[in-house]
Amino acid sequence: MNKFIFGLELDGSVSTKKLVEISNELNKHLPKHVDSLTILETTTAYENKLVYSYRVETDTTIELTEDDIKTAIGDVILNKICSDPDTRGLLNAKVQMVYKYYDSKSRFISQLSYDISSCK
Repeated sequence: MNKFIFGLELDGSVSTKKLVEISNELNKHLPKHVDSLTILETTTAYENKLVYSYRVETDTTIELTEDDIKTAIGDVILNKICSDPDTRGLLNAKVQMVYKYYDSKSRFISQLSYDISSCK
């Protein structure tokens, strides 16, 4: 049985081409503030990965670390992607969800990666 995820029909697996279509569709609505400090800038897709790139707007005197990101939002992201039908469908189709975070000066802070084994 085929499912519709992000408005696209999937048949149990996801090709790179299909992931690129999903990424392109998401990018039509970006950049987008997801909260008061975080902006989803863009998404990309390659192999079996859908990558979300975020910019965190903070006071320039504050240095965010990888642990800060993981502690602040790691569980929130995991709960959302495991419970949302669209992202759970992608995880079920063996897609890895990758979340990259950059500071306001475009310096890399952290990367969080999830696959279906991440969901309990």
